[in-house]
Amino acid sequence: SVSVNFLGAFQIKQDLVLIAFPFVISIIITFSSLILSNRFVLNQVNKPSYQREIMAPTKDLTFLIADYLINLFFVAIQVLVLLLVGVFWLGISITKLPLFLFSIFLASSVLILIGLSLGYLIKSESISTLFTMFFGMFLFIFSDLLVPSVLSTPFIRFLINLSPFVILNSSLWDVIIVGKDFQGIVFLTFRLSILFIAAMLIAYLSKKASKENTLQ
Repeated sequence: SVSVNFLGAFQIKQDLVLIAFPFVISIIITFSSLILSNRFVLNQVNKPSYQREIMAPTKDLTFLIADYLINLFFVAIQVLVLLLVGVFWLGISITKLPLFLFSIFLASSVLILIGLSLGYLIKSESISTLFTMFFGMFLFIFSDLLVPSVLSTPFIRFLINLSPFVILNSSLWDVIIVGKDFQGIVFLTFRLSILFIAAMLIAYLSKKASKENTLQ
């Protein structure tokens, strides 16, 4: 006879609020980073003084970094509130905070840069906001949360693996629930780093394209 004994690879606390906490953070960070940065750029490019600003001798990269840092500051306020909730209400260990913050920093940076790019390329406030919200919903729908990626086609699985929302949720789950260290999420962190570099390049090109279209 053959007997099968399933051993737990790791222990998960039976706290539904704690288990849902990574998903809630991912949702908040994703939509707030996208919409906040998009609205920030739309208010900037639709001002009458925008043409005078882009004619200034300041480099485009400097403007882009300034826009990115301002939006990152406002996202950091939300992260601080979520951090206080996690530590004082859900009892998240202080030792997990560096990985917790690092994962959120990379993911929110990617999403902020995407929101900036959409704002630079689509100057119509209604269309740009609608497209940004659609993109956020796209990240949520094409994720591992609704349909397991193993049941999807190779192309859909490729999109899911590149989604900053999915990567952020997986990283926070591994850090908060599973208790992995940096080595356990190094591959996810590497993917977020690659997305950050690509998003920065796209945002810079979008800024250049917006400048040229405005000056024409």
